[in-house]
Amino acid sequence: MENLLSLRHNVFYAKEKNDKKEEYIPFIEMVFITEKPNYKLTNERGLIRERTVDEHRFIIPNECIDSLINELQAIKEKHL
Repeated sequence: MENLLSLRHNVFYAKEKNDKKEEYIPFIEMVFITEKPNYKLTNERGLIRERTVDEHRFIIPNECIDSLINELQAIKEKHL
């Protein structure tokens, strides 16, 4: 199982072209930095446990941020 180490974000803008004017729509890129165990077998048939750091990125449209926050808060209230 992976453990969350850090949460970062970036803002991207996509250009939407209307007939009247050009608009820029913000999108949030969420970056989850996680760690998980990585096991290696030695020549003596022993195990070495190391930690591996990874990142998971996804884009969230601006109108979905509130929905994501509400869902996480509902999970917290239900289980914690």
